[in-house]
Amino acid sequence: MTSPLISLVTTIYNRQQYLAQTVDSILAQTYSHFELILWDDGSNDDSADLAQTYAQQDNRIGWSIFTLLSDHFHDSHPHHCHRAGQGDLAYPAAS
Repeated sequence: MTSPLISLVTTIYNRQQYLAQTVDSILAQTYSHFELILWDDGSNDDSADLAQTYAQQDNRIGWSIFTLLSDHFHDSHPHHCHRAGQGDLAYPAAS
């Protein structure tokens, strides 16, 4: 049986300074059946460029600019969905 897909959505508006740490903390999780959607609504720092770089390196990561957040929920079909706030970090479960 396949593990359920979990969708994580985080907004990245002008959060370049936190984005790498946030994304890296999610990628370090022991549960790997997830999609991470990075949503940017017009940052004027390099957040969008950094998000695009992550998306090119890992197919679980998607990013979008100038779209409605609800569009992503409509297109994805997760069993579970969670919104990660700007600057939130995720810590792997202790083994």
